[in-house]
Amino acid sequence: MIDSCSVDNIRSNRFRPKGEVHEMGLLRRKLKISLLTFLLVVLIIGLFNIQMSFNILSNKRSHAQLKFTKDKCPRFSLHNYDHFNVSYGVCEPHLPTDQDCEFAKKLYFLDHKLTDCTDSSYERQVCKIVRQSQSNFSDIGFVCNRELCFESSDRKNFQVYMLNPKDGELKLKKEFRTFYEMEQGLPNVLHETIKNKFYFFFLRCKSRYGFKKQQISQLMPIDPWITLQRGNNRSSPNFLNVNILLLDSVSRAHFYRSLPNTINTFRQWANKPSDSPASVFDFELFQAVHGHTQEVTRALFKGSLGPPKSDASSVGMEVLFGAFKNAGYQTMWQEDLCFKAIWGLVYDVGAGNWNSLQEKLRRTFIDHTGK
Repeated sequence: MIDSCSVDNIRSNRFRPKGEVHEMGLLRRKLKISLLTFLLVVLIIGLFNIQMSFNILSNKRSHAQLKFTKDKCPRFSLHNYDHFNVSYGVCEPHLPTDQDCEFAKKLYFLDHKLTDCTDSSYERQVCKIVRQSQSNFSDIGFVCNRELCFESSDRKNFQVYMLNPKDGELKLKKEFRTFYEMEQGLPNVLHETIKNKFYFFFLRCKSRYGFKKQQISQLMPIDPWITLQRGNNRSSPNFLNVNILLLDSVSRAHFYRSLPNTINTFRQWANKPSDSPASVFDFELFQAVHGHTQEVTRALFKGSLGPPKSDASSVGMEVLFGAFKNAGYQTMWQEDLCFKAIWGLVYDVGAGNWNSLQEKLRRTFIDHTGK
C-alpha cells in the first residue's frame, strides 16, 4: 500500500531529469554537513567556556587560600601593623600572595656578593686634593702617589683632560713630566675648572707595574666646600642642608627589595622617633601626579603642572632654588646623565644645546652641577 505522499514523490521524480535529482541529493548532503559542523563548533565553544569558568573559580579558591606570610612576602611598610586589619577608607591595597612573592624573588633577587666590592683597584688615586690651611680656603694643594705611575723627565707622562667651555667636549688640557711638576701645576687647573663652572677633571698616567704599562685614569672631583660662596652672610653654620633625591620609575615593592639597609635605617628611625636624627614619613597608596618624570618633578619644585599636551620648557627648579638663593644658600643640581643625553640636564632646564645650557644654568640659580 502506497500513501499519497509517496505517489506524489514518485510522480514528481519521474518527470525530473537525472542530473537535477543528483544535484538535489548533493545539496541535501551539504546542508547536513554544514549543520553538523555548526553544532560541533557550538559544542566546542560551550565546553571551552565551561572549562574557563571552572578555572577562574578554581583560581579564586586557590588565591583565597594563599595567605600573606612573613617568610615569603616581605613587609612593604616602615610601620609594624597588620595589613589585613588596617583601614584605608575607600582604597583597597593590593596584598601579594606567597606565589607572587616567590615569583618576584626569582625575577628580582639581590645578590649580596655584588654589594661587596672585592676589587681594590678603585682605591688607586693618582693625586688627591689637600687643604694647606684650615682658615684659608683658597690655599689648596695636591699630593700625588709616586708609587703608582711611571715617571720620566724626558717625556710627558701625565695628562689632564678638561671640558672645553665652548662645546662641552672632553679635551687634553695639560701635560706634565714629573710628579713635582704636576703637583705644582694642578692648582691652576683647579682654578680654571672652577672659573668655567665645571667641577671635575681627569688625570691619566701609565702604571709602573705591568709589561704593557697599563693606563690609569682618575676622575678628580672638586668638592662643594672648595667652591662654597662666602661673605654677605652666606654659608651660615645655622643653615640646614636640604638634599632631595629622586629615584625615577621605582615601585614600592622594588624599593623595599633593592635597598634593605636603607629600609632598616628608616624603620629604626620611624619606630624610635625620640632617638632618631630625622623624621621619616611613608606615604602609602599615594600616586604620581602625572605619567612623565618632568611633570612630576615640576610639581615638586614649582608647585604646578605644565599645559596639557605640551613639551614643557623645564622642571621649574628656579622657583624653589631662587628662594634658597635669596636665603643665602648655595644650590646644586646633579644628574646621572651627561648633557648630551636626551633626558639629562639639558632637558631638565629646557636648553636646546650647549650654549643655551650655560645661560639656563644662570637663570635657574644652579651654582653647582655635581661631579
